[in-house]
Amino acid sequence: MGAALPRVVDEQRLTFQCLVLEGLLTFILMFVILNVAINAPDKKSVVGIIIGGTIAVESGFAGPICGA
Repeated sequence: MGAALPRVVDEQRLTFQCLVLEGLLTFILMFVILNVAINAPDKKSVVGIIIGGTIAVESGFAGPICGA
């Protein structure tokens, strides 16, 4: 088990850029969760798929960049 460290580019870690990216992805995830919870109360069967799909896309996109 290792530490989750940001990617190194030109011998510098992208710490601030990863912090901003994580903040943006958290906003998107909360936006999706709140929209699904408020606007689709009758579609309980697909809520998990929508939220899980959002998490999968975000982790596949930002995981290699942020080291998560």
